[in-house]
Amino acid sequence: MSSVRKTLGRLTQVRDLEYNFFDINGFAVSRETDVKKPFTMNERIQVLDAIEKGLCQSRAALIPYKKTGIGKNPLNEKGRIIRGLSTLDNARWLFENPLMCKPVHYHTAESPIEKSFLNITASSDKGLSEIYDEWGVTPMINMDILTPYLLRLAQITGLNTDSLLSLNVNDYLESHPATSRPCLRYWKERSDGYKEYHLDLFNSELTWLTSSQAKSIKIIFEELGQLTSGIRKDIENDTCRDRLFIYKSNGRRSHGRVSPLLGNKGKNSKALNNSLSKFVDKYNLKNDVGEPLTLTISRFRPTFVSEMLDSGVTLREIQLMLGHSSIQTTIGYLDSFDFNTISRVKINDKLKEIHQSTLNKQTQEVPQELQTRDTNELAITFHTPLAECRNIFDPPDFVKTFHPIFLVLHAHNIISV
Repeated sequence: MSSVRKTLGRLTQVRDLEYNFFDINGFAVSRETDVKKPFTMNERIQVLDAIEKGLCQSRAALIPYKKTGIGKNPLNEKGRIIRGLSTLDNARWLFENPLMCKPVHYHTAESPIEKSFLNITASSDKGLSEIYDEWGVTPMINMDILTPYLLRLAQITGLNTDSLLSLNVNDYLESHPATSRPCLRYWKERSDGYKEYHLDLFNSELTWLTSSQAKSIKIIFEELGQLTSGIRKDIENDTCRDRLFIYKSNGRRSHGRVSPLLGNKGKNSKALNNSLSKFVDKYNLKNDVGEPLTLTISRFRPTFVSEMLDSGVTLREIQLMLGHSSIQTTIGYLDSFDFNTISRVKINDKLKEIHQSTLNKQTQEVPQELQTRDTNELAITFHTPLAECRNIFDPPDFVKTFHPIFLVLHAHNIISV
């Protein structure tokens, strides 16, 4: 549909062709997936609110557990539960004293005290996770703890999934040696390795972005470092020990295993997708038609760009933030996003600005003797390093063939070659 619209719009510029095309939305169109579709404003507000709530819960794991001193020893000399003492208060006494405030799980309990503790909690009307939650205990640093941090980082940087999951604990620099600017080093797919992402581009308050990217990212790195410091030594793969996002599995077969979140395939991808689905259910996130929201890390990137467009950020700045070496790559990348009509209009306006700026820089008035006979028409010569021509839209054939400027204009449907 996009190609057809471009073709029909291009026909209106053909000389001596009486043709009109009204570019209106006659019917709704959608992609097979929402991966390249930005969140709507209503969806953004919901997601932002859910991230804030999720971060508050995840940060509870940073608060050390304080002993309450309640309950008493419910076990006899043989380690068996005394009749009538099987209460949650007494289970808490076991947790705070012989268990030394270390969470116990059904799949890992080995000692008689651990098993007695679980027998008491199982006899109550509450689940083990609910009991830990009421006590203010974080049983393990699992994917559900990491998810709000991952979403926040995706929101304020617009980095793609692989770049986020490949971050190391030392990839945030508060002051880059060369520029003294805060910087985030990240791995970019199909590139020559690490890129540098400077974080002080925005100084104004935006709905989706923040006025202090560097401050927010610094907090994320610090808190994730604190949360994962106790489990980082348990990573089996030495090369992944410094990954920012590592978690402890609560699966039946892999319970307690520590591993990093890497790539979009395999068990780690399944764990992330399950955690995102739970996040949507937990906070009842809905799309604009009332259905469960499609929440993926990939959707934050087009949303990030859409917010920049709505806020008047130039294409050159967007190119910088996306890590593209060429503005042509950025333009093609933007065209792949499923933007709304307003954002599409803004993209077209920015492209016109670039084209017009290019023309203005290369347009000069010719001397008086070269003016045409018609005094109302001034002959304009366009100068380039290779040649000069009076009509940039109809240059000599060899210029059309070889000059990169005309190839770019042709690629953007400004002229035909």
